[in-house]
Amino acid sequence: MSFQPTRRTGLNRTVLLSPGAPWHGAPAGRALGAASPLDDGQWLCALERLVATLVEPTPQDRAARPDWGEDDWARWGQLEQIVLCGGVLAGGRGDLVRSRFRAPGQLGLPAVPVEVETDPASASLRGLTARPPVDAPTLVLDLGHTAVKAAVATEVGDLGPVTRFRVPWTPFDLGTWPDPATLLGLVREAAAHVRSEELAVRDPAPVEARLAVANYVVDGQLDDDPTWGTLAHLGQPAAELLSQELGLPVRLLVNDGQAAAMGRAGQRHTAVITIGTSLGVGFPPCSAPTPQQRRSLSRD
Repeated sequence: MSFQPTRRTGLNRTVLLSPGAPWHGAPAGRALGAASPLDDGQWLCALERLVATLVEPTPQDRAARPDWGEDDWARWGQLEQIVLCGGVLAGGRGDLVRSRFRAPGQLGLPAVPVEVETDPASASLRGLTARPPVDAPTLVLDLGHTAVKAAVATEVGDLGPVTRFRVPWTPFDLGTWPDPATLLGLVREAAAHVRSEELAVRDPAPVEARLAVANYVVDGQLDDDPTWGTLAHLGQPAAELLSQELGLPVRLLVNDGQAAAMGRAGQRHTAVITIGTSLGVGFPPCSAPTPQQRRSLSRD
């Protein structure tokens, strides 16, 4: 995979500029994430402003992200499609975007279609099944800041029932986050529950695990973040630690935005943005799934 989101290349610190708007000067992650204080209309305008900022930034937009170079802006400038997913879009705000989002072309900017996934909350789990294609029962988990989701997949895009465990902390209050051992225990509990449910109806048991995480991951290494990144403090690679907890080899560990983008493999000039507690981002890998895999990924 050529793009792996990092703290620098991610979207959370992208400043939204519109003098007079209640979100003027706010970072996109706080304006649009699950803890956003905005009402629906304000939130939608902030989302439209984020897309416009990425597609055709003003000099002021560029100045507000001095850590981005020309290559970063060029990556966004060549987009032909943006796909949105994540828990925030699983309810009314997903419908809001589908019905009322104004394409950048209507704002005098190049038109870039914006699409919301049919099942936005499970997009990262489904994406984990796509590359490499699942060909045996596989445990897939999405480690978020609000919940841990788990399911068993038997083929590309085909998920069994999704188990959702709400996390015992407050997402933006770092003082409530537990120690790494407690985090591992929560992952183990979610996995054990979904595996027990699956074994009642499906045989054989999962043979491997794949994980998406709401944390930046580069070459399998977690960014040193005070949330899920604290797993890096235990002195072992995160995939190795999680393999021990799950009793399964962890074949894939990626950022949740990049996991969702894997389900769009082969779609050039596309960006996938996850909107949950904060923002994740990914760009689909170059190789496309087979027609059968595409049908599986498009299922409701």
